[in-house]
Amino acid sequence: GIPDYAFVILLAHHPEFFEESIERKIPLTLSGHTHGGQIVFMGMPLVPTGTPYTKGRYVEEQSVCYVNNGTGHWFPIRINCPREITVITFFDGVA
Repeated sequence: GIPDYAFVILLAHHPEFFEESIERKIPLTLSGHTHGGQIVFMGMPLVPTGTPYTKGRYVEEQSVCYVNNGTGHWFPIRINCPREITVITFFDGVA
């Protein structure tokens, strides 16, 4: 089992698992899959991603989800959705 004091991180390919993270009180979910929408106009993906969590940071209750744009693509084009490599630094202690 996981000790009660452990900081749990869910690595989920698809951000749809963030809903379950909230229910299970998992503090951090790191996701991708959506490519940030790939082709984005006026802040909205041209092609629906199938999730309200398209890119960036989301906070619900005590849980945080970060959805990375990624570096690849479904097809060889990106508009208003730059490739992304995210660096997350963890510190010991309470934020």
